[in-house]
Amino acid sequence: MHRRYSLFAALTTSFGLILGSPAIASTTINDGAPTGFWNRLGPTVFGTVFTTPTHDTVLSDYTVYANTIPFQAGYQVRTDIFAWSGTSATGPLLFQSGVFTVPPSFSLEFPQNYIDLKANTGGLTLVAGQQYIALASTGPDLSPDVYGGFGVSSTTPYSPNNYGVYALYNPGNTIAGIVDNNAWQQLPSTPAFLAHFNAPAVPEPSGLAAIAASFLLLGAMTGRARFKRRL
Repeated sequence: MHRRYSLFAALTTSFGLILGSPAIASTTINDGAPTGFWNRLGPTVFGTVFTTPTHDTVLSDYTVYANTIPFQAGYQVRTDIFAWSGTSATGPLLFQSGVFTVPPSFSLEFPQNYIDLKANTGGLTLVAGQQYIALASTGPDLSPDVYGGFGVSSTTPYSPNNYGVYALYNPGNTIAGIVDNNAWQQLPSTPAFLAHFNAPAVPEPSGLAAIAASFLLLGAMTGRARFKRRL
């Protein structure tokens, strides 16, 4: 009985070592802090295209930036992640954040104030080398009459073949409307976008060694039990 308990404990510990192996954040996409913004009156979707790193394929969090409009009542923003076909978002919806409320600003001075809208995904596994789009939507189911805007940056050279800012005006109040409508307009600017990627969790060498030792012990105990029965 004691040996069985010891074997169970060894197996439990070994699997715990494997399942509990932490992923280490190793890739950051940072296109710079916002230095300007694109905005429009009424429901608008702005999208930032990014490419999943080769090895670090787990998106842990990402940040887009909303500008606080002078004298504008706080407007609401929701962010989503879809695959990007090269011309439009394509389903299914991979991640959706909660709703952010952007506080109003009472300053007419420039540069404008910006608030970071950070979404923690809980560990969203994406495909290496695949393009995705992080959307920031202002409605109309959220704030139909707002003058919402999102930050862009001039600190990184613009590369339209790799990533960029895309906008979709009056997309409708459903996710399907955003995905199915191909009337995306590319904006000549660099996104103000920040994302952190982790490497997928992998078994640690110590965990693998413990698993191997546990199975060897199991085999030895099973063989001994069979030998005793024969006697």
